[in-house]
Amino acid sequence: MPPRAYGSCTGALGADDVEWRDEEEILARTLLRLGTLRRRGCEEPDCVVLAGRLDVGLDDAIGLIERGCPPGLAVRILV
Repeated sequence: MPPRAYGSCTGALGADDVEWRDEEEILARTLLRLGTLRRRGCEEPDCVVLAGRLDVGLDDAIGLIERGCPPGLAVRILV
């Protein structure tokens, strides 16, 4: 399967998408996601897990956290 165009930092990637991305691109995307979570007030280690899970939609994670869901529970729900 050919690589797809690089999408927004909030979208989820499937396993096929991740296989085609180089390490620098995956790291850059993960750091963008982590920065977004931190700007939303998420400083817990669980936010690193959410940022690093490119198969989890960041909009979903942020939505849960903004509605008061603890990051640890958001990880269990989304992962």
